Amino acid sequence: MTTLPTVSATGQAAAPLLGVEGVLMSARAASRRRDGRDPGFSPATPRRVARAVAARQVVANRGAYDDPAVAGDTLAAFQRQAEVSVPMPSALTMRLVDAA
Repeated sequence: MTTLPTVSATGQAAAPLLGVEGVLMSARAASRRRDGRDPGFSPATPRRVARAVAARQVVANRGAYDDPAVAGDTLAAFQRQAEVSVPMPSALTMRLVDAA
């Protein structure tokens, strides 16, 4: 599977908007590690690879795509497309676009 085609008028790769998600965590959270990362959100945990392979879900961890089971898979095209996508602005008007 490949990424979206090149736009003929510009010669550049199509760059769709990409939904961005985040995690907010209290500084007083019991599971927070000293380096500020939650252990459940570390970059290349086996759970991310298992979710990509078994459940066929696109995962938001770059490290998971380094695993051979995911790297050669159709899901890897989503990761390649994300490299040229544009993060969707968080302005209120963009919420209407996302809901459509």
